[in-house]
Amino acid sequence: MWRIARQTGSSLALALAVVAFVLRQPAAAPADPHLSRTEPPIAVQIAPSPMPESVMSNPGSAPPPSIATPRDVVGSDDRRLVSQPTVFPNRALVIVRTTGLATCTGWLMAADVVATAGHCVNTGKGFWAPLKGPYPLQVSYPVAGGMKWCNAKRLYSTQGWVEHGDERYDYGAVKLACDIGKQLGWWGFGWTNETYVGRMLSLTGYVSSDPATKCYGAAQDRVQCVGNGAGRQQADGQLFYDIDTSIGDSGSPVVSACNSCAVAIHTTPFEPDKPEPHKNLNHGTLITGRVFENLKAWAKAP
Repeated sequence: MWRIARQTGSSLALALAVVAFVLRQPAAAPADPHLSRTEPPIAVQIAPSPMPESVMSNPGSAPPPSIATPRDVVGSDDRRLVSQPTVFPNRALVIVRTTGLATCTGWLMAADVVATAGHCVNTGKGFWAPLKGPYPLQVSYPVAGGMKWCNAKRLYSTQGWVEHGDERYDYGAVKLACDIGKQLGWWGFGWTNETYVGRMLSLTGYVSSDPATKCYGAAQDRVQCVGNGAGRQQADGQLFYDIDTSIGDSGSPVVSACNSCAVAIHTTPFEPDKPEPHKNLNHGTLITGRVFENLKAWAKAP
């Protein structure tokens, strides 16, 4: 570069050399796709820490009781209606509903924080669910005789989802304006370096009540339905399984040995236009060490 400038003595050559130098600089490293994004904006500092082989948070204590056409079916529909939605841990599942985004399932992971899929709080193109106005994001939860509603006051997701719509980072959380977990309890969540391939898994979520399936409740818009299956593949931060799902299951906790401890967050039905395993298996965001740290930080954030 500088040798050319000295040989020619030309200011133009020097300018071109400087431009060439700038253009040859290596591109900046991409930002961490797991980096937190919030609405309204807030600085959420997540301190990296050495991660052991496996970690599981403890579920909240369970207080005394106080209160469409199927899709994404792998083989036959083996789901069944949850008979006791007001019993822990089922009552710590909620419906996440807003305008312009999918109606989803969420699960309490703290007294006033709900974990769910990222696409339930953000479009994946930078647009957040509204927190104010005529149709703000709300969650509903089961009580004896019906459902109650609670408003949201902050939303969380990741840079990988919010800015790039990358389904590998499709997870998020909702900070509530009420601490319903003190009455309902909350789920645990965890991660391990071991694989879930071949392990029995279960997924419970709020789906559209459909008389053509076992997921039906008279005079109910949404019902809790549970499906069982096995882990089939695990790659790129995602867990693929043959559990049947349908509209509304996005955000549901996927559990393994502990029935109130999430190991993944369901996000996506099988996608026939994509290569395997996306093509024929439902899947979700695996709770890895990095996802675990985000969830833990969101559960404690203001």
